[in-house]
Amino acid sequence: MALCISGCQSAKQASVTPAETQAASAATAYAEPAAGAAAQCAMQIAGPPPKPAKGADFGSATAKNLGRNVSRNILANIGSRVAGPIGGAVAGAVAMDQIRTEQDLKGQWTATDGSPACGCILDVASAFNMQGKTVYSGKLSSRNCANPLLASVAKWNLGHTFTGYDATFDLVDARGAKVAGLKRDGMDYFSGTLADGTPVTIWRQ
Repeated sequence: MALCISGCQSAKQASVTPAETQAASAATAYAEPAAGAAAQCAMQIAGPPPKPAKGADFGSATAKNLGRNVSRNILANIGSRVAGPIGGAVAGAVAMDQIRTEQDLKGQWTATDGSPACGCILDVASAFNMQGKTVYSGKLSSRNCANPLLASVAKWNLGHTFTGYDATFDLVDARGAKVAGLKRDGMDYFSGTLADGTPVTIWRQ
């Protein structure tokens, strides 16, 4: 009987495919990081917020920006009538800073740093050309990122879609190597994977 039990257990273990073992290991690694990884985490978080429902936050953001656009136009008209650097500031930088479009990623973002309970900060700088139009790429820097891939990010590139959803958001290092590829799930929410396959979510308030 002991031989039968031993043989049955061996047969059961042999039936587990390598793919199933790999998937289980990956899920465990993401859900419950090893003690060493947890010790390196500089910023404990409760986890990323829920993925926004489609149509909810882009709609509210559009309404908000529509109201701000009225103020921008008023400031621009005033600025065009004021000579010198003060008028230029009112018509340009100050007015543009009041508007957050879906292409303007400027500001502080939180990223999951290897596990849902560990986070770090990405500071994104938007770039504008001389006509005040958004350039869909720019520089960024990281803070408190223990994950070496996130710690190496230096630039970002944002793709385009008709609705804004599922636009590609790529993070690259100083050499131009792709560090992460994400898709836009909402106005201020992206999810995807790092170059090594680690899941990552990026969001801002």
